[in-house]
Amino acid sequence: MKGKKSEIEKFAGANYTTTVELYVPSNGRGIQGATSHQLGQNFAKMFNVKYEDKQGVKQHVWQTSWGFSTRSIGSMIMVHSDDKGLVLPPRVAQYQVVFVAIIYKDDDVTAI
Repeated sequence: MKGKKSEIEKFAGANYTTTVELYVPSNGRGIQGATSHQLGQNFAKMFNVKYEDKQGVKQHVWQTSWGFSTRSIGSMIMVHSDDKGLVLPPRVAQYQVVFVAIIYKDDDVTAI
């Protein structure tokens, strides 16, 4: 689910923060998967980050910050796997493959 963080939850110094919350079917809870912070010119003014516009006037930049965590990948694996393994949706993995573990009983056998 996509949404916007409240004033208390938004990134400090940002104008606003948007988020994508992922649903965890096993316990009915949500987990934050990705965020985007609209920083405006707040940090540009603090750190004096500027550019020169077409008229040659120096302006403070407008900034955003995007975050996509490994938590999103972990959540995808959690949702799309079972006791038999992982099955990724076609939009994520166009080609489906199957890995078969070959277990040797004899310790002298060396895998090539």
